[in-house]
Amino acid sequence: GLKNSEGLIITEVEEDGPAAKRGLKPGIVITEVNKKPVADLRDFREALKGADLKKGVRLGIVSDGFSKFEVLKSAE
Repeated sequence: GLKNSEGLIITEVEEDGPAAKRGLKPGIVITEVNKKPVADLRDFREALKGADLKKGVRLGIVSDGFSKFEVLKSAE
């Protein structure tokens, strides 16, 4: 049901992990990581290099047809 979107579709989320705690679930599309567009898994991995979950990782997502941002942080 996506139109003109590039990104990665979430297929699995670790229960009680940072993504699940922010409400990310299968079917949501990640379009950017820390303001870097991601079109495939290689882009995603490259954008995560040097990312620090303690400081937070900013994700651009498409959920239920709406674009928004989520910040993932690890529990301290």
